[in-house]
Amino acid sequence: QYRPIIVEKHHECLEQALDVGGPPTVKECDALVAEEPDCGGFFMFAPEHPDWKCRCCTEEGAEGGPKSDQWNVYKVQAPRPAEPGAGDEVSKEKYKPAVHARKQECDEQALDVGFIPSIAKCDAVVAAEPKCGAHFMFSKRHPDWHCRCCTPAGADDGPANPQWDVYAVQAPVPDSRKAALSPAALDPTIGLPVDRGPRPE
Repeated sequence: QYRPIIVEKHHECLEQALDVGGPPTVKECDALVAEEPDCGGFFMFAPEHPDWKCRCCTEEGAEGGPKSDQWNVYKVQAPRPAEPGAGDEVSKEKYKPAVHARKQECDEQALDVGFIPSIAKCDAVVAAEPKCGAHFMFSKRHPDWHCRCCTPAGADDGPANPQWDVYAVQAPVPDSRKAALSPAALDPTIGLPVDRGPRPE
């Protein structure tokens, strides 16, 4: 018989990885999370409000989250699918987010591409969207705030915000969507004062 294992009572995840939908029970939430490769080994669920959906934590984001009277953090007990071994023909390298700027938004947003439940999937969607540059902003704690891409030159110097991070797209994107480097960035001597006096022999 299934018995939920609570690791953080009346708390949320410190960092959410994925909204896996609205199963009505902790047991069903457990099983769904176990099937998701983007999830860590823990999830948050509100027994009195299953309509708030089942949300898994990141690998390091289970403990120390915000207090909440309705949420609990649980340990995943369902078996995880076996990952392909080194000798298997089909192997999938685990996605690792490339943080460009922590606790910051895009300086200029190009597009709200909608609700995307994980950073990896946001990365792939942004790469396929021609209106986007090569960076996007994503809130791990609030994936319901949507995946939003930056303009080609709008990834740097955006507003500070503890809920957002800016990531570099890792899926292939055309060079035309990447920020063009300024002449000074290409040649650091550009713009330096020139001594017009006699040159040493």
